[in-house]
Amino acid sequence: MEPSPNLVNATAFQRVAAKVLDVLPSAALVIAATLLFSLAGGDEAQALGWGTGAVLAGGYALWLWIWEAGSGKTPGNLALGIRTTGGNGQAPG
Repeated sequence: MEPSPNLVNATAFQRVAAKVLDVLPSAALVIAATLLFSLAGGDEAQALGWGTGAVLAGGYALWLWIWEAGSGKTPGNLALGIRTTGGNGQAPG
C-alpha cells in the first residue's frame, strides 16, 4: 500500500480565479467571431458569428477537458500554482 501523498487543498479564491481564467478564452472566441462576422454586415452574419464562436469555444472546452484529465493542469491552474488530482495524488484521468 502506497503512502498517501502530502496534498494541500486550494483555497476557494484560487479555484474560482482559475476557473475564470479558464473561461476567458472561450468568451474571447465568441466575442471575436461575432465581431468579425458583424463587420461583414447584417443580422445573418452576426448569427453566423455567434455560431462559429460557439463551435470554437466548444473545441477549446473539449481540449481543456482532455488536457486537465491527462495532466491535472489548465491555464488557470498553472497561473495560480494549483492542479487537479485524483484521490491518489495523480492526474484525475
